[in-house]
Amino acid sequence: MKHTCIIIIIMAAAGILGGATNFFILFKREKKKINEAESQGEEVEESEVWWITLPKCILISLCASFTVPLLFYLLQSDALSLNKYIVKDIIPTHLPVEIYFYFAGFCVLAAFFAKKFLDDMYKKLNSLEKDTKDAKEKAKVAAVKAEEATDTAKEATDTAKEANEKAMVNEKRGYEFSMEELLKLIRHKLSLKMSSGARGFPSSSIDNEEEKIKTILNAIHQSKYNFRTLEGIAGEKVIKDKNINVKDIETILQSLEKEGLVEKKENSMGEDIWGLVI
Repeated sequence: MKHTCIIIIIMAAAGILGGATNFFILFKREKKKINEAESQGEEVEESEVWWITLPKCILISLCASFTVPLLFYLLQSDALSLNKYIVKDIIPTHLPVEIYFYFAGFCVLAAFFAKKFLDDMYKKLNSLEKDTKDAKEKAKVAAVKAEEATDTAKEATDTAKEANEKAMVNEKRGYEFSMEELLKLIRHKLSLKMSSGARGFPSSSIDNEEEKIKTILNAIHQSKYNFRTLEGIAGEKVIKDKNINVKDIETILQSLEKEGLVEKKENSMGEDIWGLVI
């Protein structure tokens, strides 16, 4: 016989046994009550006939007996699980005999105290439902808070990233400026020098070589490094596109250095490196 069939037979038998026991106890109490009333000459109310009372008792007890597995589930008990008794990866077809006897005793108790047992189960289920609902609400609130915390952290990260980028820009250039503003500043400085009769970078060079100057300064300006070697500047795509050679780059940078617009240093390898100072 299969394990499930055994469990069902035990619950059914326990329900019938418990219901019949309740009926006989109830029948005895009713008979005693009737005898006492008759001896005192009191009028006795007619009680239900036994063939109506007995099925009622058995039905209630069966309900209680078949509710026992639900109690096991709520208690998270695996007493009736075959997986608990696996030996060498072989699942048995039956539980140990004593387990069935324990289960039968539990079902008989539940059947005998059927009304109280069912009332207690109903209260337990209501309490469990309330606890589950509260847990869901708390989980929902926690999820919302977690989402808010995630958004806040993301905003903080974005803000920090933006501040870091601004700090890097400020450290590198002092401030952001357009190439047009840079050329305008160069023209202004040169015009002051020319008006004061100073020699150096010819004013005509700005007109004749403006595109080269713009390209070279733009290559330095857009670089992630503060200072670049001549070869590094010449290797930039914008420089290659304009076919500006290293000699032209050096000539223009030397002229701009005289005007205090670019600065030359030596790196650890003894190479000249150039950067903007404005």
